[in-house]
Amino acid sequence: SIRSDIKSKSEIGVLSNSFNDMLSQIERKDLNMSSLLDGLTVGVFDFNKDGAISKERSQETNNLFSGMDSINTLGSFFSRYDDTVETDDALGLLFDPDSLIDFNSLVEGIFPLRLYLERDEGETTHIKLDYSPIYKDKLLIKVIVIAEDITKQVTAERSSLYQIERVKRITAASSNIDSYMEEISVIISLFEMTIPRLQERWPVL
Repeated sequence: SIRSDIKSKSEIGVLSNSFNDMLSQIERKDLNMSSLLDGLTVGVFDFNKDGAISKERSQETNNLFSGMDSINTLGSFFSRYDDTVETDDALGLLFDPDSLIDFNSLVEGIFPLRLYLERDEGETTHIKLDYSPIYKDKLLIKVIVIAEDITKQVTAERSSLYQIERVKRITAASSNIDSYMEEISVIISLFEMTIPRLQERWPVL
């Protein structure tokens, strides 16, 4: 690692020691940040007003998005995973300091909240995207993107909806059968009431 080798009790030596201490703190901070990111089970990365994506990202980000380690801009990210996004226009709107539209409303209008990634096996991975703003002196300086694989959840929801629809169809069919049986009962009752009259008129019956 980079360190100053100046050994002196002079002001330069003191400055050198302060410089080394600062580097040590930065390294510890970077190590802690890296450990935190690697421990996350969701994808995390951020971008600034220029659309530059920082190198600090969770390991799960690379797992979710193949080739993510070579992507450094938001434009290249969406070009690869959702080419419907006009990145330059979106960034201009999002980071406009004079904008009167709140962050969440802007995001919903210019960025996708879901991505659908086709895998080699022919399966589709459903990715949910959340966007979190970072402000400094009331100005937006960075946006954190949280990406979560919700494929299992979507599959479970679809299965649940299918079962609900199936129950509805069975219930509807059962209701129709009950109505049909009620009509049959009414017909039988009318027929039974008619038989004595017919027997009176035609004793042979």
